[in-house]
Amino acid sequence: MAPGIVEYYEQRNGNPEGTPIVHIGINLQAGQDAQTDNFIRQAGFKTVANDVNRTLAGRFQSSGQPIFVVINGVANSPSHKQWEILVNQNGYRTTQHPIDAFRAAINQVRGAVVLPPPEPPSAPAITVHPRSQTVISGASVTFAVTVIGTPPLHYQWQKNSLPILGATSATLAIENAQAANMGEYRAVVGNAVTSVSSEVAILTVLSPTAARASLNEFRRLADGAVEFTLRGEPGRSYRVEVSSNLVDWTVLGSVTAVNVTQAVRDGTAINFPQRFYRAVTP
Repeated sequence: MAPGIVEYYEQRNGNPEGTPIVHIGINLQAGQDAQTDNFIRQAGFKTVANDVNRTLAGRFQSSGQPIFVVINGVANSPSHKQWEILVNQNGYRTTQHPIDAFRAAINQVRGAVVLPPPEPPSAPAITVHPRSQTVISGASVTFAVTVIGTPPLHYQWQKNSLPILGATSATLAIENAQAANMGEYRAVVGNAVTSVSSEVAILTVLSPTAARASLNEFRRLADGAVEFTLRGEPGRSYRVEVSSNLVDWTVLGSVTAVNVTQAVRDGTAINFPQRFYRAVTP
């Protein structure tokens, strides 16, 4: 057997049109593992089947010696006819072994070929979970999951553990979010192996006025600092800005409202005759 024959026919010299080809070697030498391994290594086969019923053995042996032949089994090949002999070594004779007989033998061995088992399917695994979101009423919201696993993958989004009609993709879009959309969202993803659930993402929808903040109860302390209260939505962050002329504003700091009313202190006020304050929603 010429070394590298598989590589030769995968390249343009033996396959002028560059047609994709899968080469399958058929092992006829039962009990001769060393010879078989050497043949596989020299020829370059990546896939080898066993002629377990010895259907083809007689056609590729002469007086106990192996006969090597490469025959094109691909139909509609632009470079070779189906069943055309590509390589003929050690005396394979078409008159003694006609191609029709070879084709029949191949058809017989097809059911007996032992191929490596396919890779088992992998269960779905969620690599990116949906995240909780807080939005103002009327905003658009998108939840998404990223999943690995053997396809096809099937998605079903749930709200408060109940399936959402038509929500069967990797993303869930909610347009014009309202208070009725608030709740716990998660995705259930499955394939032929099993199904898994994502972490829960909580959607909070605030009214337009809830995001507004008011500043009240200003007072100057004994050390010259100014203290006041910020009234806003608990859990929401606000940026407090300060100015001495209502034109140029600088950031005093960021405040997250723990309660409805949050105390804010400006220790730099002692350096200015007057100060103006405002709260901005990021």
